[in-house]
Amino acid sequence: MVEKTFLSDSNTAQFICIACNRQFIVDMTEYLNIPSIVKIKVKCKCGHSWTTAIEKRRHFRKNVHLTGTYKYREHGKEDAYGSMTVLNISRKGLKIKLHDDEHHFKDGDWLEVTFRLDNQTRTLLKRMVHVKNVFGNCLGVAFSDTKHEDADIGFYLLQHLCTEQVKS
Repeated sequence: MVEKTFLSDSNTAQFICIACNRQFIVDMTEYLNIPSIVKIKVKCKCGHSWTTAIEKRRHFRKNVHLTGTYKYREHGKEDAYGSMTVLNISRKGLKIKLHDDEHHFKDGDWLEVTFRLDNQTRTLLKRMVHVKNVFGNCLGVAFSDTKHEDADIGFYLLQHLCTEQVKS
């Protein structure tokens, strides 16, 4: 399994050698403009080497399959609504798939999305999001208020991140 390495805000990556526990930081700026996944081979001074994928996203993204609904409002009136599936979730946003083809949204449109997490309490989330990317009937959306961390989403992702790390 190829491990993932996340970039810091300063476009650097920290590597820890599992053979000798040596930690080192590498500037990854040269890889930022490559549109595809970048896999690199890292070699420690002790001689141990491994392959890692450079993850350009700033936040952990959890693949999910959560059903929900969306509403689009323009000028105070409800213009469109329908069902959707949340395909992945991060602290900053979602990737959603719309179940109908009759609504066509564009970058900057605002939606209200409602769905339940698949946690023990089945937490109901109702959030305002704005469209960042459109891929056919799939939308990349960002939460409207990212200044304040969303405790429900943060806790949900932390639980799943810990679970995934235990599995690997």
